[in-house]
Amino acid sequence: ISAKEGQNHDTDLTAQSKIFIHDEMAPQPLAPPPKLRANHDQGSAIPVMYFSLITGIYDEWLTEEVAAQGIDISPDILYQAGLIIAKKVYRFVHDRGYSLGFIGGGVRGLQHFTEMVGGDVCITMNWQGQAQALLELNPPVVARLFNPVQEHVLDALLTKVPAFREAYMEEGLTVDEYEEYGPVRYFRGMFVSAWENTLDLIAKRRTALRARAAQ
Repeated sequence: ISAKEGQNHDTDLTAQSKIFIHDEMAPQPLAPPPKLRANHDQGSAIPVMYFSLITGIYDEWLTEEVAAQGIDISPDILYQAGLIIAKKVYRFVHDRGYSLGFIGGGVRGLQHFTEMVGGDVCITMNWQGQAQALLELNPPVVARLFNPVQEHVLDALLTKVPAFREAYMEEGLTVDEYEEYGPVRYFRGMFVSAWENTLDLIAKRRTALRARAAQ
């Protein structure tokens, strides 16, 4: 769903939304090298590539991490963590003139779309329970992407949640640390599990076919 079209507060969401359903990619993009600015410097409006923040899956992992670590923080504050990071990354890409397209992925709640309205972004989401629910609700379209983060919210997250600080700060993670960063391992594990389930299904199907052929 393209959130850019929500800049007009009177927009009808069902009439203006564009829906794409596909898999999400990896979180925490690395800063692109200067050569990626060539397209922008030449005045082209077409991004040379797209990157995706899996904001919802990050929030899902962070909620579990905070509970496991026994961190005392308001759920209302924790609820904002992934979107605070997403909005900061969007600002970086925009302000630095990188010719990159922003995709928000891993939606776990409608806020992962509605809070990004107002920007030149695309959000990938499932149809059932997400895109369908959003279109059925057809809420007022309000640009929220550039709403400032409350200072006490950011302070609480930075001081109490190390995993948020690592993701939020520009130098919070080194390249070498990224591969084993908690949310990355969590997301990668989803793919590994799905692949193993696929192999298991194939093996069972082949066994069944062989048994049928032997009859």
